[in-house]
Amino acid sequence: MENRKLYKKIKAVYDESGGVYGSPRIYDRLDEQGVIWSENRIARLMRLPGLRAKQEKTFKVTTRRNKAHPVAPNLLDRTLKPTG
Repeated sequence: MENRKLYKKIKAVYDESGGVYGSPRIYDRLDEQGVIWSENRIARLMRLPGLRAKQEKTFKVTTRRNKAHPVAPNLLDRTLKPTG
C-alpha cells in the first residue's frame, strides 16, 4: 500500500515535469515535499510501469566540408523564383 501511495506522488511529479525528470530529480522534489524514501526505491517504482526521463536530443554535425574541394557545378541550371 505504501508503494501505491508513493507511486502516485512519483507520477504526479513526473507528469508535472512533462516526463523530463528521472529518479534523482523526482527524489529531490519529493524530499522538498517532506516525502522521505530512498532514491533506489523511487527508481524501482518508476521502472516497473516504464516511467523514464526523456533525453534531450542534441544537434550533432555529421558532415565536415573541406574548403579545398571545389563547389559542384549547377548542372540543372535552374533558377527558382516562387510566384507566391
